[in-house]
Amino acid sequence: MPTYDELKAMPPDEVKTAIDDVIADNMSQVCEDSAFCDCMAGTNADNWGIDDYELDEPVFDDANKVVRVPVTYDASGDQIEDKGFCGTEISGTATLVIHSNGNVEVDDVRAELSGLD
Repeated sequence: MPTYDELKAMPPDEVKTAIDDVIADNMSQVCEDSAFCDCMAGTNADNWGIDDYELDEPVFDDANKVVRVPVTYDASGDQIEDKGFCGTEISGTATLVIHSNGNVEVDDVRAELSGLD
């Protein structure tokens, strides 16, 4: 995983690819966040996973030596047989934070059931 300093030193066209690779490797953390789990708990579905996501413009926070990457995502789970349908899709936003050592954490996760129309 590239560190904050490595990302900061890259040419702009390489930064986008490097950040996308880091985010792709860490999107599953969104499904482990308490806000996502609270939303998921209101369904009769399991085996949740991120289906699609879109990155917004990354923000380099020089004071804290982190890169904040806002993300919009769609997730889905499998309907549990013999249970009433309560939704199998969740949409939301999150911010993935790439720290100076390359570690990634999920912050500010928002999740809501979707596809119930």
